[in-house]
Amino acid sequence: MALKHILLIVIGRRPSSGYDIVKDFKEVLGFFWHAGHQQIYRELGKLDAHGLVRHTTVPQDDRPDKKVYRITDQGWEELRAWLRSPTQIRTVNDEILVKVYAGELLGCEALRRELEQDRDRHAEQLRVYREIEATYFSTPTDKEAGIFDHLVRIALRKGILSEQAWLQWTEESIATLDRLEFRP
Repeated sequence: MALKHILLIVIGRRPSSGYDIVKDFKEVLGFFWHAGHQQIYRELGKLDAHGLVRHTTVPQDDRPDKKVYRITDQGWEELRAWLRSPTQIRTVNDEILVKVYAGELLGCEALRRELEQDRDRHAEQLRVYREIEATYFSTPTDKEAGIFDHLVRIALRKGILSEQAWLQWTEESIATLDRLEFRP
């Protein structure tokens, strides 16, 4: 999975400017895929250079002209090929797990503080996800909702369940540390 696939999906759903895409990342996509402003614009340039998207320039009076991107036939082919490919198991690059691995060097109390901070961050993220769910998805069986709304809710539920699992893991880990005594 690469950022280019997410950008092709966004642009395939509707022609978008870089600003529109950055806004989508802030409002929805950022909850499950991180990409910075510069990274998005750099990737849009690559997609354009490779013929996967094309842009038209829209003049604006009060701001610089904006580029609105549309997916090309070649972009659709690339996107469909990726969508049909099997999903790979994600590799984990998690700083807290590295600190647990090095726990003997860190010491029990310092590791416990790290786990408590991690727990607090995940609790806050869970609170945010639940707030979004309560605000936008209070009636999950609403037949008025479109398919996109249901799909976003599926992704949101994955986030909620993941945060709950992290919270459970941190609590179990802290309880284990409470039974251990070691110093760096």
